Amino acid sequence: MHLKTFAVGIFFSMLLSTLFINVDIYGLSSVNKSQKISDTLENSYSPAISVSKNNIFIVWLDSSENNNTNVLLKRSIDNGSTFGSIEKISSGNGSSSLPQIHTFDNNVYISWIEKINNISNIYLRVSNDFGNSFGPITDISHNINGNISSYDIKAKDGNVYLVWDDDSLGSEGIRFKSSYDNGQKFEVSKYLSTKGEKSPLEPTISLDANNVNVIWKDTKDTSTSINPQFNGSTLFYKKSNDLGRNFSDTDLINRGTSELQQPKIVSSDNLVYILWVDSGKTLSQDILYKVSENGGSNFTTVKSIVRSPGDSISPDASIFGKDLYVVWRDTKVSLGNLSNSEWDIRFKSIPSSNSNSTSLVKTLSKNIGHFADFPRISITNSSIDVIWSDLSRSNDNNTDLFYTSSDNLGITFSDPINLSTTIGKSTNPVLFSTDDYTYVVWEEINENSKAIFFRSITK
Repeated sequence: MHLKTFAVGIFFSMLLSTLFINVDIYGLSSVNKSQKISDTLENSYSPAISVSKNNIFIVWLDSSENNNTNVLLKRSIDNGSTFGSIEKISSGNGSSSLPQIHTFDNNVYISWIEKINNISNIYLRVSNDFGNSFGPITDISHNINGNISSYDIKAKDGNVYLVWDDDSLGSEGIRFKSSYDNGQKFEVSKYLSTKGEKSPLEPTISLDANNVNVIWKDTKDTSTSINPQFNGSTLFYKKSNDLGRNFSDTDLINRGTSELQQPKIVSSDNLVYILWVDSGKTLSQDILYKVSENGGSNFTTVKSIVRSPGDSISPDASIFGKDLYVVWRDTKVSLGNLSNSEWDIRFKSIPSSNSNSTSLVKTLSKNIGHFADFPRISITNSSIDVIWSDLSRSNDNNTDLFYTSSDNLGITFSDPINLSTTIGKSTNPVLFSTDDYTYVVWEEINENSKAIFFRSITK
């Protein structure tokens, strides 16, 4: 009896295992095997990825050396089939954070914030030969006191642009710096906000032809007689039509009566979309946006991505043609406690005024889990890739990473595919798409340790 029970158990275990594997790759036989990128003994987290031709570059933070946090790099020269050895990018003298990587042709730009002796600066290393060699570490911000909490970097056509919030005493504000020779030397930094103002935060850049677009938020007191209980924030915009050499006057995009969160800007062919999350006069949160169809010269009135009785947060967006495509987290009902709500990933296309397409709203997560998070979207040609993480309904200690795609610009999507399939928490994913491949890198948390994993999908 015991032997029969044991045999039946083995049979069903094998059957469930086979079904599990089939579900993982159903409809996507070109999903390649996941690879562990980090191989140190300590925590690895905050991954970033960029791709140029057959070269894949992944950077992340690692806390394994002398109680400091370093920026590490791994490179593949065969579209992710194999990866080379780990290379340390940062100095190792302080605590690094917020690594970013951008590529353009043979140029690779790796940036990060590093705090040494309680003073933080932005640092940059550049390779002009597809990462075969890197130049010295360059101090971009040159702070002698104070800290930097956020920054952004973009690169195109040999030009490199950085923007950051600086709280150095007497030099507070949003600062901008540019290079026109592949990052070999940089122009003197300039202030985009008023020098000495202590409240600007979260600057973000988008590039469009010769245009450099920058947004940031300001947390000065904007309470009003209508809503005196709120100390809101303001969203500002500035543009340059000559590759960042000169900037327009500052444009006020939105003055809120509550805290404005998660500002984002995307642009293409004189279309400029600015998105943010705002709770307005209610307890629920909405994703609002403005659009300019003349390169940022004028913007529409404030519009809403979707009117929902629940909360809509964490937007990610991309432009293709004349239309905007957005993914975000959403609850059907605002419960006041975000951690106990049921979260889904939703998608919407937003046509421009000159577009013939229609607006579509879809739920992509399909109730697979009950706490969908980290939505990411990428578009190449007419192919849309979306990833997110979702908490298991049967195990609160297990979070998986899911992928779906559309080859008709969001009219239909494939069934979600589990990319991680591990016992643990797959989180903080990053997405990069090309015409032939989709690349995903993420954090894997298991037994109080964190590792970096990678997976590719052949289109």
